[in-house]
Amino acid sequence: MVAALAAASIARCISAGRWGAPSDTGGAAVFLASQAARYVHGAVIPVDAGWQAC
Repeated sequence: MVAALAAASIARCISAGRWGAPSDTGGAAVFLASQAARYVHGAVIPVDAGWQAC
């Protein structure tokens, strides 16, 4: 019960309104592997659906 309440509380804080799936990281991975990211070095790119903004 406590875990379900904690999960619901966290989900409300995520702007996407849901927990992420492994496939949600694909866009960032494709970007970082592409020529568009050739000048990106040492950056942290959060794939967190807005969690850090909460």
